[in-house]
Amino acid sequence: MSGFEQCCDPGTVWQGTPSGKEIKLGGLDTYLAEPPAGSTAKSGILFLTDVYGWKVKNARLFTDRLAKAGFVVACPDFFHGGALSLERMHDKGFSLPEWLKQFPHEQVLSQSESIIAELKSSHGVQSIGAIGFCWGGLYALKLNASSAVKASVVNHCSLLPYNKEVLDQIAQPVLFQCSDNDSQVPAELRHEIEQKLSQLPFNKHTLLKFYPGQEHGWTLRGDDKDPSVQWAAEEAFEAGAFFFRTHLSASS
Repeated sequence: MSGFEQCCDPGTVWQGTPSGKEIKLGGLDTYLAEPPAGSTAKSGILFLTDVYGWKVKNARLFTDRLAKAGFVVACPDFFHGGALSLERMHDKGFSLPEWLKQFPHEQVLSQSESIIAELKSSHGVQSIGAIGFCWGGLYALKLNASSAVKASVVNHCSLLPYNKEVLDQIAQPVLFQCSDNDSQVPAELRHEIEQKLSQLPFNKHTLLKFYPGQEHGWTLRGDDKDPSVQWAAEEAFEAGAFFFRTHLSASS
């Protein structure tokens, strides 16, 4: 599997029941998960999904896990009810690049900034990070470049080969999580990312973690019954949560 076909593989649906709630944030339908009662959490995370959007159970379960780790987490519907479906992807003549044009960069970034502002004004959040998966990974980087967030976690980023200029604009701590079987972040690009990170004046606050044997999408839609995938996904989750705890608390 290669190219956009690999990027849009829907993967495995995880076991579990989401426990958050649906609200409006920044004008968008949003799945919100908050830390357990009694928590004094002041750090938030903006969750930027893959092309399958905010309704997918895996995205909600991941959002819930981040909340249990001590964060207020918002997973918005950036696709306005029109997230990609497997059926749509297999329609004759469907073009992912054309579909993506409905959601221009400027729109996604403006909506993200509105949600961030509302999290701060209405939910007691003082410091915010962004986590992005596949499609959302690019926007976690773009928000980092604009300093709209204090830290970014970028899991198996898509579209980066066509937007490499963002690597020269990183302004805040960032964690890339990449694998070796990923057409969207091939080895050459992975090494370029590492080189760019090493040149940043705050390079001690940046990291690229490499997960051999994993495919694109493993952290959000990998097979949770496969021990090797489960281990890598758990490792990636814990690495991301630790990264946010380190850099968001320091920025609060």
